[in-house]
Amino acid sequence: MSPTAWATALPRSIPIFTIATRCSTQNHLSTRVLMTLRVARPQVIRFIGNSTAAKRAPLSSVVASSPKSSRSPSGASTSTTTTLSSARPTRESLSFAERLARLKEPAVLYRAPPHRFYRFSCYSSGLFCIMYVGYHYTTSVLYAPPDVTWWLPHAFAVIVAVMGVLGAYFITGAWRLVRVIRAVPRASGSALAPAGAATKPAPQMRRTAAQRAAAAADAAATHQLPIRLEVTATRLLPFFPPKVTLLEPADLVLPAQYVILRHMGEHVKNPDLAKSKLGVREQLQAIKDAKARAVAEAEYDKRNLLTSPFRHMARAFGTMFRTLHRSLTRAGFVNVEAQGMKYKLDVMESWALEDGRALDRLVRVQERSNLITSFPQERKA
Repeated sequence: MSPTAWATALPRSIPIFTIATRCSTQNHLSTRVLMTLRVARPQVIRFIGNSTAAKRAPLSSVVASSPKSSRSPSGASTSTTTTLSSARPTRESLSFAERLARLKEPAVLYRAPPHRFYRFSCYSSGLFCIMYVGYHYTTSVLYAPPDVTWWLPHAFAVIVAVMGVLGAYFITGAWRLVRVIRAVPRASGSALAPAGAATKPAPQMRRTAAQRAAAAADAAATHQLPIRLEVTATRLLPFFPPKVTLLEPADLVLPAQYVILRHMGEHVKNPDLAKSKLGVREQLQAIKDAKARAVAEAEYDKRNLLTSPFRHMARAFGTMFRTLHRSLTRAGFVNVEAQGMKYKLDVMESWALEDGRALDRLVRVQERSNLITSFPQERKA
């Protein structure tokens, strides 16, 4: 058959052949399109492109046909694949937010300690100040004794005002303390369901994995992350359930990266570490050594039960005085902004996923000039 007859016998267009190289990594599969060849009638062979596709090319559009594995000089494994269809590509390699959205349960990104004694010290100190204001305002300002000097009611008025401000400061110290931050998928129901519907699961929670993946793809098409953040914070008055707020990840603003804030919390917790001239690596090693010593002390308490109550009592008194100091100075707390409201984030005693790196990938960081973020640099060898 002549070349002209062969080209004429071809259909109007044949499937596109794509020569691709796949590189397997830990989290995703990246595909690099080397060349696309299309044969059209008559007798025309066109090289459509020698281009590079997106880093995370979809695997659904590449159908393996007799792969031939080979070894590149660098040691990477390659394979030749043939595409048989030009369907709409879907992103195969998921981002961090998309991986969180595919989890069956909301992922906990941040968890704070209960803060029971801290809240008790805040409320007790604030209540004392308010009682002081009420008593001295009625006995020394409003109904002052007639035989006292003229300036004494005015002096007590100033004292009452200062004590009132101090009482409000103490009480608001226990307000809007962030307890838990969770990543909630958009395809699943939120924790904001009414109390009557708590026993009955929401219909969205019964979606299949394919439906959750489709919802995540729709969110990606609309330039939205497939997750939202669920922030649980304390209320102003005690004995009330915590307030749960559902917001976009970009609506949570940190004054600095959480890993830096955590390092600052370690400095507040251990002042000797802040005064030392150690580098960053030496400081991190000192923090690990302190945690190891705490574990060793716990094991020592288990082996020496007779003297452990005295050690626990000493630690309890030390914790009490440190908590009273925190209620007055609010050391170890950082103000964060969520939907225009200020919340307090504990960076000294809290736990964060991946030491806070997971939170840094999702939220917005807006550095404040009044926040000290400079730390000792690593020593050069």
